[in-house]
Amino acid sequence: MADDLSDLNPPPEPLGSRPSSTAQLLANYAPQGNPFYQFWMGIRFLGAGWALLLNTPALQLASVVPVLLSLAFFSTLIYFGTTKVDQWLASAIVRLPDWLELIARALGSGLVAVVLLLLTYLLFFPVISVLTAPFRDFLSEKTEKLM
Repeated sequence: MADDLSDLNPPPEPLGSRPSSTAQLLANYAPQGNPFYQFWMGIRFLGAGWALLLNTPALQLASVVPVLLSLAFFSTLIYFGTTKVDQWLASAIVRLPDWLELIARALGSGLVAVVLLLLTYLLFFPVISVLTAPFRDFLSEKTEKLM
């Protein structure tokens, strides 16, 4: 039984032998590792990616446009989502009796939160994926050349 588990776990790395570059990290990666190994390797890849991004001005310039597009689109969705839902709630609350107005206002804030989450999930991710695809393609090509 122990022999069956040994091929699932990658050999442990000595403490002083941390890969210094992303290419070395990729070369030492064992995709069949256990979940804890996968988790920690994911954190190490994230750190290596940030280091590569921060140390390479060409990648920094290529990543600014998708980030700015995402922020602008997300802000626009949030702004229009809150204003429209506020208008709908205000027009609906006017028609309600006085005793029901307090309950409607309390439930209205929950409705705003749910609508914003739905807008984000259903609109933001698909639209921003299409808008930033060319920039992400350029960014991946630049990263591949560095590797």
